[in-house]
Amino acid sequence: MSDRALTLDALLDMSPVLNGQDVVRLAARHLLLGQLKAQPSVRDVFFPGHDRDPVYGDRVDSAAAEWFNFDDYAATFVCQAIVRAGDDFEIHSLLNEAAIDEKLQALHNGPDWKKLGFTLYTMLFSDLVRDEVTKVSFKRYLGIDKNQNYSATWAKRICDAVGEKSWSCKYLNLMATGVLSFAEFGRQMNVLFVKLHLLDPTTVMPTFDRLAKVFPRLTLDLATNNYLGDPLEWTLIRDEVRRAVNAPSKASNVSKMSVDDIELYFGIRVCEFIMLDAKRLGLWTGTYPDNKRISRFRDRCKVM
Repeated sequence: MSDRALTLDALLDMSPVLNGQDVVRLAARHLLLGQLKAQPSVRDVFFPGHDRDPVYGDRVDSAAAEWFNFDDYAATFVCQAIVRAGDDFEIHSLLNEAAIDEKLQALHNGPDWKKLGFTLYTMLFSDLVRDEVTKVSFKRYLGIDKNQNYSATWAKRICDAVGEKSWSCKYLNLMATGVLSFAEFGRQMNVLFVKLHLLDPTTVMPTFDRLAKVFPRLTLDLATNNYLGDPLEWTLIRDEVRRAVNAPSKASNVSKMSVDDIELYFGIRVCEFIMLDAKRLGLWTGTYPDNKRISRFRDRCKVM
């Protein structure tokens, strides 16, 4: 604990909120989107060349792949974007919008969405949260010397600090004067519990029990808080989906210099995705698209 840049006050004041935005939540959502784009069912067709985050991608898989099916979620999310974006070839009509919405709603309202959010949030927290004045990151408090249990020491110092009467009185006065709402106090305490969870998980419950005696309405939402927030917006992948749907294909034996009419089929790979992956998920309606168009020679000519 010889690092003079580390102080208890700075540790307590550190917040993931910057300019009114939870930067860790934003980063977690961005990380999730990148993870979805790299899934095998959607990557080659819709997001060619996209790779998982080089720092966190493997860690996300290691932490969540056993209980969260990223590939199925990615396929369903893309199906939602296909339906919502629409197209002139009736490719979107191959998908059952009600079934897609039901599947996504069940996921977003279920425990795995919150569990995934907690996993991503705590993974990113130590790297992104820092003291605004000194720019020292929370990660520094975790310690770098394996022979020194720095993190447990800092956790104990937090527990001792919040147990002081002066600490409780400060927050009671802030709420009594209307400066701080109880809802905001609850959010700040959840950040405190996240810090304790990362420093030393065994200190979370004792600290909560101590605080609950002074603040009876306080709840421990550490693992049940919705860290990811609202579901990802389909518009985030609208351009990639439209590009794939509007991609033309022609027979391989047709020359570019042909003077004959050419049959073009649009969104072939998207249709294959629907009839394989979407069908597997119960999202295909069983219908077929109207994606054939005739390209006439006169339309392909340019006046020189």
